[in-house]
Amino acid sequence: MSKKSYNEVLEILKHIPIKHYFKIPREEISKLILGKDEDYDFTFDKNKDFSEQNISTEACEIFIKLYIKYIADEKQREGIKEMLELNELMNENNKRN
Repeated sequence: MSKKSYNEVLEILKHIPIKHYFKIPREEISKLILGKDEDYDFTFDKNKDFSEQNISTEACEIFIKLYIKYIADEKQREGIKEMLELNELMNENNKRN
């Protein structure tokens, strides 16, 4: 994993509801803090939609894993997994064409 992606995830986590943030174990947060790039600054613009942010694919993957594992309820987990599977199928189809 890229150290810069840790910075991006830490910045994203600053903008989620505090009740969700505290569901993530301190060990997970500590890994991100200890692994981040001290020279990279990433700013999350709260006035832009998540999809409009300049977030790396790695950071998105890390955030999604944290969200699924610690924050999402069962119904949300299923919906996210279905979207990820659909996205995977679409990517495979695009590679073939």
